[in-house]
Amino acid sequence: MHNPQGPAQLRYVRHATRNPKPAWITGLDLGQRKDHTALSVIELTWQERGQCKIDYAWLYEPQFVLRGLERVPLGLSYERIHEIVAEKMQILEERIVRQTNRAAPAQELIIDAGGPGPPMVDRLKRSLKKSVKITPAIITGGKSENTLTKGYISIPRRSILTRLVQMINAQILRCPVDLEGWDEFAREFCEISAESSQPANSRSHDDMVMSTGLAAWLATRDVPQLIPGSADNDGTTYGFVNKPIF
Repeated sequence: MHNPQGPAQLRYVRHATRNPKPAWITGLDLGQRKDHTALSVIELTWQERGQCKIDYAWLYEPQFVLRGLERVPLGLSYERIHEIVAEKMQILEERIVRQTNRAAPAQELIIDAGGPGPPMVDRLKRSLKKSVKITPAIITGGKSENTLTKGYISIPRRSILTRLVQMINAQILRCPVDLEGWDEFAREFCEISAESSQPANSRSHDDMVMSTGLAAWLATRDVPQLIPGSADNDGTTYGFVNKPIF
């Protein structure tokens, strides 16, 4: 999938301080009887590109890369899923560290916390490293995003998918050519209905797309300059030239 207008002109994100911190953002989509539980890990790093000669802000090019895709096998009891998720997150961490030759940075997890989600959130808080920040999200059919009690947030499903499509279309999100699970993700992505925000047919899955969409949503909430077409206070519109994900 390519932007018919071509890649956006390269602009840089401005930071008042030097060396913005890298991060790993993991999206977790909880499955049901017929759907997998899926994890997606996005890595956000920053490449320094000098200093603005006008206001002396430090300029950085964000590197936004899909590093990991994992599915939990169907049929597992919910009593086991939090343990499997913790194990898979550890495996993904070791794999990414090995591939990138970089230490693990700060980690955040955003979890689909609807339905059986709240008990899973509590179990994950016990199973994961204490340093992992967990954001529980209620996915809705509404139109607005809201902050709820006890750290929960609500996000329209359409917003998650629209943001992901925007980032892919604008060539902001990249991935390694040999990423495991890529074929399943691409198949899911192509079968998502833009009109209904649901898989095109009842046999389709959307777990990897939703887990990736959740991770992308959280990353852009923390760094809004990553949203295609976003503008800084001075009106500068940001876009990033990267290798297309499709």
